[in-house]
Amino acid sequence: MPKVGVRIAKGILYVIGCIAAVAVVVLLVKVAYETGVNSMNINMITKDAFARRVQAVLLPSGDYSDREALEKLFTPRALAEDDVLNSSYYSAFEISDYYANAEVPFKIVWPWQEEATVEVTEIVRDISGKLIEVDESRAESDDGTRPISWMNGVYEVTLQKDKLTESWRVSGMEMIEPIVIVEDEPEETATPVPEEAPEETELPDEDGGTGDEDGQDTG
Repeated sequence: MPKVGVRIAKGILYVIGCIAAVAVVVLLVKVAYETGVNSMNINMITKDAFARRVQAVLLPSGDYSDREALEKLFTPRALAEDDVLNSSYYSAFEISDYYANAEVPFKIVWPWQEEATVEVTEIVRDISGKLIEVDESRAESDDGTRPISWMNGVYEVTLQKDKLTESWRVSGMEMIEPIVIVEDEPEETATPVPEEAPEETELPDEDGGTGDEDGQDTG
């Protein structure tokens, strides 16, 4: 009888051990999955936030759609403290084209984290556009006819997780290292000078004279 009890106890312990092992594996898989999802969300949201920010400044829509898009990616405080978004640097220009890129390194974000910090390298260059109004109070290029260069640099970006929606938004960003890009000056197209037609040379007559229109000798 005691041997039977020992066997039953060992069997129960074996079953408990198997259940615990399965539970640990499931827990690890869940943690790994949520970590991957959080990390990907941080990367995508940060890139989208910087892209929307540049677009709202250089190519404003003119309605409230820009603000609605930004409010999904930035907290109200971050929007209020953004000097570029709240400036009129480019409002005197009609921007036609630009290049923008935000490099966001992969950041491991654990499921229990509610805040994350990542360094972002933002480069915006080749901004082209035409002047639509003259306002000396606005920042322009040296000659006043081209848009100024973007404030490129490395930013320390902080993101916070909303407890209700579990979505991430940029809560703050600070430039920690400026990047200066020297862009080529636009080449001026030279205006071609029309060539003058060669003067006609009057050929002498057979007798050496120039002759008049009636063919008579003037000499």
